[in-house]
Amino acid sequence: SCMLDKTRAQTFDGKDYPLRLGACWHAVMTTYPRINPDNHNEKLHIPKDRSVSVLSRENESGQKEMKILLGSDKIKFVPGTTSQPEVFVNGEKIVVSRDKAYQKMEGNEVIFEIYKIGDRFIALTSDKFDVSLAL
Repeated sequence: SCMLDKTRAQTFDGKDYPLRLGACWHAVMTTYPRINPDNHNEKLHIPKDRSVSVLSRENESGQKEMKILLGSDKIKFVPGTTSQPEVFVNGEKIVVSRDKAYQKMEGNEVIFEIYKIGDRFIALTSDKFDVSLAL
């Protein structure tokens, strides 16, 4: 796992780095093509429906915004007036509560799910993209 807080980032390999994001979007995590085992000079293509990117930036008040790109879907977490962030899926605001989760479906398959954890956190999970985030 990796982690961001107000002053540092911890990478997947457990290393800590000082962090100051500013107003520009920064890549926190993205899929990266693997090397072809049969040809080390060639990278294997990642299909659009398997690509993942997690971006973050700070707003004017120093709070972090997150943008998650799962294939062609864009999920944005924006600090709200309460302790819980506002959530937008493909530009449309969604409401998540303890009693109501959000699921993006394709046929009978759940592509990703957004749900509330406790009073302050929202989680996003996707088995298809092998991603799990808590904000």
